[in-house]
Amino acid sequence: MQTRRLGKALGTFIAGSAMLGLTMSSAQAYNPTGGILYQLGDEPCLKGRGNCAIYVKSAQLESGRLVAAFEKATVVPATGSADGETMPVYKSDDYGTSWQPLADVKAPAYLSDDPRYGKYKSNWGAPFLYTLPQDVGNLKKGTLLLASVVTGDDHYYLEHKAADPNWTPNNDGDRSDLAIALYSSTDDGESWKILNVIATGGWQGGSAGAVGKNVAKANTYQQVDPLWEPYLMVHDGQLVCY
Repeated sequence: MQTRRLGKALGTFIAGSAMLGLTMSSAQAYNPTGGILYQLGDEPCLKGRGNCAIYVKSAQLESGRLVAAFEKATVVPATGSADGETMPVYKSDDYGTSWQPLADVKAPAYLSDDPRYGKYKSNWGAPFLYTLPQDVGNLKKGTLLLASVVTGDDHYYLEHKAADPNWTPNNDGDRSDLAIALYSSTDDGESWKILNVIATGGWQGGSAGAVGKNVAKANTYQQVDPLWEPYLMVHDGQLVCY
């Protein structure tokens, strides 16, 4: 998927797209300049390095704050794998001129004691941020939502590292238990809680970069049945996820 092939640097161009919902008079007064939101360091990656920090999405809050989230598929030092991976969220309070780290949204297994979330140990990628335009159920207008792909561990990565500690991945791997999770924040993105798992899939199976090729031995039946790219909206008073 071409949409997943972004570069290492995530630029502040997202601010321009996030501003489209403003009135024309506000848009005319806005003069965006390019810059770097985040630059990948020298951390080891769980897949090909050029595919390690990708898929940025943004939203604007009622306060005017811009928030952006993206996939950062670097190895978690504490586990040596994808276990514990978080979703970075950055903020801009000056209409995209400057950006600062705001939060690292944990995987469901690390935000809740509910056993149904136990296998989702990585908050991986494909984020979608959405500010509720109205009350929906118990969720109040202005609540910031995040839908993202959460997973188990990357078994292809684990198996290859166990066989050769010097092995370096050059493409996508094979994560288990792919699902789309829904998070909420009521303090402009500073803290988050898990609301639910919207939909569940199976194995990554190499995904876009190596479909059916980079398959882990743990993936007994060589499944390729992931879920990708959630999209949220309110329709007829209900929250809908595509």
